[in-house]
This record gives sequence, C-alpha cells and structure tokens, in this order.
Amino acid sequence: NDIGIIRSASGYSSGDSTQANPTIASNGYFYCVNNLRLFNAEFGTGSVSPWGRNPGQTVPAWEIPSDSWGVQYKIRKVGTDTTAGKWEWVRIYTSNERFRRDQFVGEIVEFCDTIHSPQRARSANGSRYKVYANGPNWFELRQYTLAWEAGRFDPQNRDGCDTLMIVGMPAKGGVVSMTLKNQYNQITSRTVDYAFLNDEIRNWFGRSVEKVDPTHYTWVVRRRPSFGGKPADARNSSTRNIGVQANVKNGPYNSVTEVQYVRKGEDFENVGAGSKSGSGARTMASLASFFGNSHIRLEAMDADVTGWKIAYDSVANAIRNGVNAGRGGWEDDQWKGQRIRFMTGPLRGETFPVTGNSRNTVSIYDPISAGAPRSTPSGVSFRPNDDDLFTLGPGYTTPFSYTRRSNDEGVFTWRGCVQAPASYELYLFGLNDAINTTEFLEENNNSPLDVSVWNYVAQRFDPLCSREKYDKDDCIHAGTVKPEHISPQGDVKMRLVSHDVVEDDAPGQSKDGRVMTRSVRRRSGYAWFNYALLTPAPVIGRVNVNTASARLLRSLPGVTDTLAANIAAGVDSHGVPSLKPYRRLGDLLSVRGMSVAALERMANLVMLQSDAYTIAVEAQAVRDVNRNGAFDDASDAVTAERRMRYIVRMRHGGPELPPVQLLEKTRL
Repeated sequence: NDIGIIRSASGYSSGDSTQANPTIASNGYFYCVNNLRLFNAEFGTGSVSPWGRNPGQTVPAWEIPSDSWGVQYKIRKVGTDTTAGKWEWVRIYTSNERFRRDQFVGEIVEFCDTIHSPQRARSANGSRYKVYANGPNWFELRQYTLAWEAGRFDPQNRDGCDTLMIVGMPAKGGVVSMTLKNQYNQITSRTVDYAFLNDEIRNWFGRSVEKVDPTHYTWVVRRRPSFGGKPADARNSSTRNIGVQANVKNGPYNSVTEVQYVRKGEDFENVGAGSKSGSGARTMASLASFFGNSHIRLEAMDADVTGWKIAYDSVANAIRNGVNAGRGGWEDDQWKGQRIRFMTGPLRGETFPVTGNSRNTVSIYDPISAGAPRSTPSGVSFRPNDDDLFTLGPGYTTPFSYTRRSNDEGVFTWRGCVQAPASYELYLFGLNDAINTTEFLEENNNSPLDVSVWNYVAQRFDPLCSREKYDKDDCIHAGTVKPEHISPQGDVKMRLVSHDVVEDDAPGQSKDGRVMTRSVRRRSGYAWFNYALLTPAPVIGRVNVNTASARLLRSLPGVTDTLAANIAAGVDSHGVPSLKPYRRLGDLLSVRGMSVAALERMANLVMLQSDAYTIAVEAQAVRDVNRNGAFDDASDAVTAERRMRYIVRMRHGGPELPPVQLLEKTRL
C-alpha cells in the first residue's frame, strides 16, 4: 500500500525545523519514523518535543502516518473453534506465507478492505487487534465473543475484508518490503528484509537493526543504535572508519576506469579498491584491456528540432515565489509536481519543486512554508536573475525534449557531429516515468516510440525500431546507424514518433465489476527524449603511448614529469624498461608510478597503436597558361577537381592479408 507522499520533513535548516523541499544528499541519510516527538526523546534532545529544532538535528525526518503503513497480507480464509465455549479466538489464514512460529506475538494488526466500500456499517475495515499466536500461515486473535464476528473478516463474505496489515514494522524483524520512489514512480531505494531476533519484544528496547554494508543484505542487531541528528551520528557504526564508500552511477560510463567504483560481493570493497599492487589494481589492469566506452553524445537541446518541444526557457523576470518565462507556451499545471533546474546564474545547478504553472509563469510557492522552499542540493533561497536559463521536468543536467500528444513526430538534426562515417549502435536515453512495480510484478506503461534515421543516399527515413519503451535504465537500443545515415558534412537526422501519450488514472475493477476505491496512475501524459549515444566511436586526436615522447605525455592530465618519462621508456615497477610495446591499456598500470586514479584521468585520451587513418585527397586538373611548368594562381586556371576522403586500417597479420584495409570511401 502507499504510505504517503513526502512533501516536507522535519530537520534543522537555517533556524527552521520544517524543510519544504527535503533531499537525501549523496552518502547522506533520511529518517522515516512513526512518531517525531518520541524519536527526539529517544535519539535527540531527550525531551518529548518536535525533531529538528536543535542545530544538531540536520538529518531530515518524516513522520509516517500511523494509520496507513505496515506489512500487508492477503486473507485466504477465516477459521474459528466454537466447541467447549471457545468463542474468544479467530484464526486468519494468509496465502503463500511461511512465517516463523510466534514471530508476530504482541503485534497489532489492522483489517483492510481494498475491494468493497469501507463505509459499510458492518465492515471491519480499520479494526485493530492484538496477535496472541501465529503459525506458518495464520494469525490468532483473541477477544471475548470474537468468533461470533468472524464473518466480518472473511473475504468470502459480502461484508468481509481481503487484507490484514501488521501496523508498522514487525518488532522481531523478518521479511518486509519498504520502497522509496521519486516523483516519477521510479524506485530509488528498497528494503526487503531485516534482521530477525527470536526474543521477547521487551528485550528489543534500545536496540537497532543495521546493515553491515549499506549496499549488501547482511543485517546485525546493535545494542547502541547509530542514530543522531548529524550525518556522522546517523552513519552506520560499522562504516564510520571505512574509506571505501559506495557510489551511485546514473548514466553511461565516461571512462573505462569508472568500473573501479562498482561494488564487489565482499563488504566495503569496490572493484578497484586497494593499493596499486593490490587486487584492485590487478583487476582494473585486466578489465581496462577489454572494456570500451567510446561514444558520441547527441543532446536534444543541441539539435535543430521540429515537432517536439524542448523543456528549457529563460527568466524574463522574477516574481514572488516564481518566474515569468521568456517563451513559455505551456499547458496549465503541466509542470506541477516536477522540477525547475537552473543552468546559469547564481542558482546554477540548483533545483526547486514546481507547485504549478500557467502559460508563461512557473510557481514554486509552498503552502507548508508559506513561501518558496530552499533548493536542492545546497539549500539556498530562490533568487534568480533575469535571463537565467532553466530546465523543467526531471531536473537532469541537460534539458529534455518532450511531447504531450500521441502520433506526434519529432525530427532532430545534429550538424557536423560525426567526424568519421561508419556503423554505430544508436541508444536513446529519456525517462521511464510509468513503470508500475509491486514486490513481484512489473508493468511498463511508458509511451512507445518509433525511431527512424534519415538516409542521405536514398533521401528517406529508414526505420530502426517500432513501439519501443524506455526500461528502468531510461534507455532504448534503437538499432544500427550506417554510413548512408551520415551526411558528408557529418550530420545526423533522427525522427521520433510517440504513441499512447495520455494521462490514464483509470481505477481498477473488482471481480464483480464494481469500481475499486483505489486508482493506479498508469501513464504520465509525456513522451521524453534527453540524448542519444552513437557507439563505438572513433576518437580523433588520441595520444599513442607507444610512440609519444615524454614531453607529449606530460601534457596528459595527472601525468607528472617522472611518470611521463616512465611511460615513454616502458619502465616497470622494478625500474626496468621492459613494458614496451604496450599491447593492452591495462599494461599502463604496470608502469612505475602509475595508479588507478592517474589512469582514470588519461584513459580516454590515449591509444596503443595508430592503425586507423583518415586520408583526404584533393585532385585538380589545371591549364598552364604561361607554359612555365608551374601552377600560377594569378594566371593559370583549374579546369576540373575532385575531393575524396578514405578511412583505412593498417593490418598486422600475415602475408596473405593486404597491409591496408579500406573501411570507408566518400566523395566530398
């Protein structure tokens, strides 16, 4: 069930205990608690007062509505035993569960009706009872004459309920699913279980359950909880002195050496963690020889666009708790619940939640704080300048293109972006904002897209894929872009066609055809596009480490004079010049003085052999007017000319192969 929407939180911020735009910083913390005053009494100031009024309580906390959160189970049937005067107990049987014996003793359960109207006079919806015992798939409730009311709980009864909810999180631990989603319904964090302690509930008082490594699933029970108002206090006690922190990666890798930050199976270890001579360096030396990340990134905002819109604008003038836009032209409230992110000016990189918009105005007024909330991530006030550029929508670094209509064509033309005509794989990145996820099922309702690219030879659009949807990685693999899809000037033209772009809040249906009380938002009313990647891409201007001088190598970032000399000479860790020629990129990690961090900075700028070349040929036929045997610009004439471009590869195989392979031939 949906617990609630976090629109504000309690935490100290510039003297105010209410944060209208709460955020979780990188490697930061956020508390979800069932009672803020009790939380402050236990882990804060010691008094039963609100959390966040003390300067030491900067970690934001949100109070979960006590009547809407807990672990839910579907009711299969209800059992009673009325013999020998046993009128006081009822057993509630659940479906497909394997509970530990009496693990829920002492818990409070609530009956929920998600099918019928909860307003019926005999409905048990909202009724709460204490659990006195439980078996592998049942809960036992006791109350005088409770068996007489068993029909109120039975889902087979017209007045019955279909769901049993344990209020809050089970005290003894065990299986639970708690999911945090962003405004686009994307899962940002999920907990599926936590430590189980088979002990009396009273012995749990004062203890906490914590992960040893936040990225893994090893839980421990601690007598001294790692809670507190500052991030250092909130950090798990087992991680406070750990130098290898977890990293979150959004988007493609920019360097092959970024693989070093991927978490390993062992606690507190990344792929590239450790010293140069350690296992991390050896692992990176192997991976760097086989991984590649060369690509050409084509931003939506850099293209000539027709059809679809670009979600960025400029500040015509600032107004109270909002801005008037330079262009505008939006639908009323189409940006409500999304983000405004500034690209220039004093607020560059800061985002604010949008609470509404008109045709040309964006409002960020927040009724909780009776004004404009502070920004994410820096928490600054809303003070934009005229002409500042901003984006609307997800709040990513670069603006999105979008459409609000089905069967809408968007044509994107990038000028001079591809330097070498070849075959590339085309990947589209946008936003998956309509994947409905439960614990076990997933339903993708993102708007389908047709993707085509312009054929400059045949003068037509060639289809690459049809009705593809963004998945959870916000990506679509569209297909292969061939040399004929790239103009002689390096232009690329792509067409997107949207389908099923509609806001659908259709309510679900019960088995008897009646409308259910809860509805599910299936589609967002947007089709998005942020950028495209062409890969693998030849990178012009790389330095060949096998032939470059020490002086040239010194110009690479992170390379000192000593390291440049060692690379140029192929000096290994023992001081012996034995490494050249370098056959793999990973061989550079064997150079004396080289580290994974240094290789990360230079990896995209070096190569091992110059085996591919672009040859430009210009041929002219001239008339020697003055018959002096030399071409004279002033008097001689050019009667014909032709320009050609060849891309060739030098082969290093046996004598049966020609030494030069022609990859591409283009008449200019």
